[in-house]
Amino acid sequence: MLPLPTTDMLQVLVLENEQQSFGLVVNQILDIVETTLEPQSPATRAGVLHSSVISERVTELLDVSALLRGGEQYEPAIST
Repeated sequence: MLPLPTTDMLQVLVLENEQQSFGLVVNQILDIVETTLEPQSPATRAGVLHSSVISERVTELLDVSALLRGGEQYEPAIST
């Protein structure tokens, strides 16, 4: 697992899957676009559905359901 950013601000994507909302902390949000997706290549690793070209960038599309199933196995480490 990657360490959390050390700044005071976190960038979080708020997602919904099967009527369950959750946040995904990311290092950087590059852009927000609305587009029709056309898979270009199959997934090459767990947690990824496929790759597509979005705004002239190769982008991996996450398999949110698989990530949530994997996350159920671990309790988050909370430090105070």
